[in-house]
Parts: sequence; C-alpha cells; structure tokens
Amino acid sequence: MVPGMRRHAFPSAEAAERQGREKVGTITDGIFKVMRTGCVAAALLSGLCVAAQAQQVPSGSYLQTCGDVQAYGGWLKAMCQDRSGGWVEAELVLSSCGAGTDIANENGRLVCKAANIFGFGGGGFASERPPSGSYMATCRDIRVSAGWLKATCQDSRGRWVDATTATGWCSAGRDIANIDGRLTCR
Repeated sequence: MVPGMRRHAFPSAEAAERQGREKVGTITDGIFKVMRTGCVAAALLSGLCVAAQAQQVPSGSYLQTCGDVQAYGGWLKAMCQDRSGGWVEAELVLSSCGAGTDIANENGRLVCKAANIFGFGGGGFASERPPSGSYMATCRDIRVSAGWLKATCQDSRGRWVDATTATGWCSAGRDIANIDGRLTCR
C-alpha cells in the first residue's frame, strides 16, 4: 500500500451482485406500484365513462312487450316477450334504426321497422307515441291512450302495478319517472 492513501474496502463480487439485485428490486417494485395505481385509476375512470354514456330510452312499439329497458353506449337492451310468452334478453345497435323508424319486438328480438303513416308499428296516431323517460327502464306494456300515459310499473317491493298519468302533465325537458309504481314528473 502506498503511504498516505487510504484503503478502500471494495465489496466482494457476491456482495456487489446482491446490492445490485436489491436496487433493481426496489426500482421494479416502484414501477409496479405506479402501474397498479394507474390501472386502478383507469378502471375507475372507465366506470365513470360508462355511466356518462347512459342514454334516454327511445320510444317505440317494443315498449308494449318489453321491460327492464336500458340504453347506453349506442346499444338498446331489454327483456322482451317471445310468441310463447317467455321473456328473452334482446339487444339492438341504436344507430341501425334511421329517423322515422319504429323499434319493435319481433318474437323476442328488437328490430327496426318502417313506421306506418299513422305512427309506429300497429296503429295509433303519431301523437299517441309514448314520451321518453327513465320510467321506461322499470315499466312495461307502455302505451298512450286519449292523452294518458299508461304502463305496468314495478314498485319498491318488485310487484308490477298499473300506473297512469296525463301525457301533458310533465313539461318539456323534465323526466317522467317510476317512483314506487307511480308515474311522476321530476
């Protein structure tokens, strides 16, 4: 050893390798922690995006024989009756129906049909078309007759009850809702 120089203790090759692995371990742990946090945030945000995509349920003749109607992300989903009276899950891409078409239930399938000159599939008048509203998700057999909106709606106990309200009662821009089996404007 040269006089005046300090002796440095160099770690053995084994100790240096172990120290390197520990540093790599802490770096990768940090990267995975950031990735995990990012994934959780992305999952939460995607849930918000799906919620933001919820849409108003479109009117149509299908509402007379379909229930549990939901519209979101460009899709319409519902439980619809087939010819035997059974309930089947049905869905439709909303963009597949052009303006002036009727969304109809054909044997448990949601389809687009050209509206007849009197309104939508099966008669009635254009003014007798059911108004849109959140009630459509929990009501079925929806119809308008002589200015009255009539439907069979679920109450808070899950029972199906008849509900009626005047179609002109709820001003434009307000929602017609099913509140415990009653059609209400809010």
